[in-house]
Amino acid sequence: MSVTKGKKGLLCLFCLSLLLSLSGCEDARFTPLEDYEEEYEAFGSFDVRELGEQVEGYWTYYEENKRQKEHIAQELTKWKTEYLKPGEYTVGRDIPAGLYICKTAGNASEDNAVVRYKEDMKLGEELSTQYYRFDSESYILLREGGVLTIGKGTKMSFADDKAPSLAAEKDGIYYSGSYRVGEEIPKGEYFMLSFNLDYGASMVYKNGERIAGGVTRFGYVVIDDARIINMEEGVLIPLDKKPSVRPIQYQGEGEGEGRQVYSEGIYKIGADLPPGTYKIKNELYRSVTDLSYEGYHGNEAYYPRRANRAGIRAEEDEDARHFGWSWLELDCNISNKTRYLKTHKLYGDEEDTFQKFKGLPTVTFTEEDMGWQIRLVNCVLIPEEDGGKRR
Repeated sequence: MSVTKGKKGLLCLFCLSLLLSLSGCEDARFTPLEDYEEEYEAFGSFDVRELGEQVEGYWTYYEENKRQKEHIAQELTKWKTEYLKPGEYTVGRDIPAGLYICKTAGNASEDNAVVRYKEDMKLGEELSTQYYRFDSESYILLREGGVLTIGKGTKMSFADDKAPSLAAEKDGIYYSGSYRVGEEIPKGEYFMLSFNLDYGASMVYKNGERIAGGVTRFGYVVIDDARIINMEEGVLIPLDKKPSVRPIQYQGEGEGEGRQVYSEGIYKIGADLPPGTYKIKNELYRSVTDLSYEGYHGNEAYYPRRANRAGIRAEEDEDARHFGWSWLELDCNISNKTRYLKTHKLYGDEEDTFQKFKGLPTVTFTEEDMGWQIRLVNCVLIPEEDGGKRR
């Protein structure tokens, strides 16, 4: 994989190791402001019509997810059970260990539960203190000796042999719900789609607030060491049933206008993003066209001089070690004529590096990068006409 700056024919800055020379750039222009530390995704501002075009069959999955959620809710109403009252319980003394079903009672500020275990208990990958919040029905698996605190907005009951399953599986596809790993969902790697229409992100949780995986729009998640998982507003699709990921028509102005481009999401090189050379275009500041569709999409919080991240991120540590960097970050201070590309090195003593660029920098992925993952953040990749022939 290689990265170049500026227009066609300029010097290649680095290959594979991406060694960039320091150009005197102030690192501050790449640092999010304190009042916006959560960065772009927390504010929404994407057009869901893009996601519908990016992933084949997206709206079919979306409608089936709604049906599955309604079915689980109906089954729970039929379940004759007695919910625990808010308060504190010792597992094994006050209540039995095992699987519990939880749901919100409608008070968003108090729909929670906390489980605390002694530090000397052998919990494996689990945390000694586990926090749960409920936007929908969820599983909690309690061990003997834990201390459970139930919030006033939470309904929680032991899952007896008459309890409904919270698994929302249909035709080998796993929709929003809760699953016992190994029983209701196999371990393995899945393609994940987000149904969160507010800002596009969806998470899979295990053992409280620990994240088993998550995506912005779409990507890949591995389910391995969890005993249970809870997933809201998403779907897990086995790789042998994975839908195709497609480029979309760019309707923004300037370079790339009218072209097929790759927008935000998590891509596997080869499977989703063909090897080749791509121009990287910052899409963080767009008040009229947000990425590719015309219209207002709630993006007023962003304007020139706000330094929030845009660029390409190596999705996992293994991907970063392969590429030799964790981020290729575009300078978002578009009011300045001089722009910089920042290469975030791997964790350790190696310093990040900066390079000036004009026009749009380019990145090249080769067959050696097949199978490795990248995340596009607030940018689009524009294929070069001869990108498939360059190395």
